[in-house]
Amino acid sequence: GKNSRISWVSWAARLLFGARISVGFWVFSIVQAIVALFPEPVMPRSVWNRRPASIPALSSAIALGWSPDGWKSDTTWNSGTRRVYRPARHRGERLFVMLNVPMDLPLQTDRLVLRIMRDEDAPVLAAYRNDPDVARFQDWDMPFGLHDARLLIAAQSMLDGPTPGHWVQLAVEHEGVVVGDVAVHLDPDGREAMIGYTVTPEWQGRGIATEAVTATIRALFASGVQRITAGVDPANEASIRLLTRLGFALVSQTERSLLVRGEWVDDATYELNASG
Repeated sequence: GKNSRISWVSWAARLLFGARISVGFWVFSIVQAIVALFPEPVMPRSVWNRRPASIPALSSAIALGWSPDGWKSDTTWNSGTRRVYRPARHRGERLFVMLNVPMDLPLQTDRLVLRIMRDEDAPVLAAYRNDPDVARFQDWDMPFGLHDARLLIAAQSMLDGPTPGHWVQLAVEHEGVVVGDVAVHLDPDGREAMIGYTVTPEWQGRGIATEAVTATIRALFASGVQRITAGVDPANEASIRLLTRLGFALVSQTERSLLVRGEWVDDATYELNASG
């Protein structure tokens, strides 16, 4: 009868409600177990990266075409480090790490200002990158034109400073004139950086490279970076002298291991640690 149907419906409702509670408790228990597996809190990528999650990564062509920018000695026309991208090396460190202190730009020294490169810097960037003497120990494609410079700068247009997983190209200004650039790449952990630099021919021999790179190194270490590396052609004696003067030590050297504009060349890696 009617009361039987009501009793049956009540019984079914209680059963369904109990099942939902059981399932909810089971899911909650699984979540607790998963969370318990993490040794430290996991921070969303959009937070530790200090950028919206929708920011596009640099294209592989650009990443391979300009990173890092290569070292230029302040005492010779023909020097520079490789700008080859090397994958981040993880040594059991947690994967989600934000910079302790953001590396705020611009950086200022006694004579220089280091800031993000802008589109209006493209003509001067193209001019000195297309110089065969400047490009001698670098590995970007030649010729390097205005279109190439604008593509490089556009690829970092949504970044406001060194960001884990990205390359950032910094203009080096002297009295309002761009006299070179410094490139900085942070690995996904934000603990290792690769750097490189270029100084225009007319400004070499004036200590510009030393001053710009020293400021960059100090800012990176202050932001929480633990290790900085630079790749260099072993034949580039002037750049090697600069690296060693700043405290870098040789950690590896390989023969005919790097393809540069169709030619296999030697490569050396230098390293500087925050701990000294």
